[in-house]
Amino acid sequence: ALDEADRLYLVGEQALADQFYPVAKRTLDRFVTQYPRDARAPRATLMLGKARLALNEPQPALEAFQKAQTFLSSPAELLEVKFWEAEALFRLKRYGEARSAYDAVVRADASSPLAPEALYGYGWSELELKRPEPAVTAFRDLTSTWPEHPVAPAATLQLARAYIELKRYNDAMPLLTSFAAKYPTSKLVPDAQYQLGALRLATGDQRTGMTDLREFLAAYPNHEQAPAAQRLMGQALTKYGDREDLAASYKALME
Repeated sequence: ALDEADRLYLVGEQALADQFYPVAKRTLDRFVTQYPRDARAPRATLMLGKARLALNEPQPALEAFQKAQTFLSSPAELLEVKFWEAEALFRLKRYGEARSAYDAVVRADASSPLAPEALYGYGWSELELKRPEPAVTAFRDLTSTWPEHPVAPAATLQLARAYIELKRYNDAMPLLTSFAAKYPTSKLVPDAQYQLGALRLATGDQRTGMTDLREFLAAYPNHEQAPAAQRLMGQALTKYGDREDLAASYKALME
């Protein structure tokens, strides 16, 4: 019983919510093309940008977000589209522009539900721009203000990364040693364990660092950092270990 405009909007909106991104993209694109004067066109344009971004099409997504900004009027929607613009800019590796867009979201409303993720994006942009000091401030503010937010584990790991880049190893170490206990269900537990082992090797704690990396490899043999862990162990054994341990490490690396 729905007319064509209602049908397209409803299907596009629901497909986006259900993460059927190709369907959402196709139907929302038809909607905004066929019904540009519909009152829902600005919102549909924003949703179209989200679908494109989810399909790894950051440039068309950015174009949709920037177009939506010219039509949307409510502060909440403008804040939302600014956040997604920042996400698209980050995907395009336009980190300076992304940082400014993330910053605009946080400055506009620090109590917004989007603020934690915007602050995370801001900090990560600073890291990509080789500016670890402001990244530290952003990640530290995020984890202290929103410690239970879903992005807090990732922010903690990025905070450790920023400290390591600044050679503030004593600040990074407790973040990594407590990570698994603090976030036991996080998918980033293996990454934290790898970083902890690597940091301990770098700071001269060879025995504990090797133990960390062995346990990491035993628990997560197919992790993307597994080859890097093997290389670090091989380097440490070359410098500090005996030939039998070194031969075993090379064999594992080749396998």
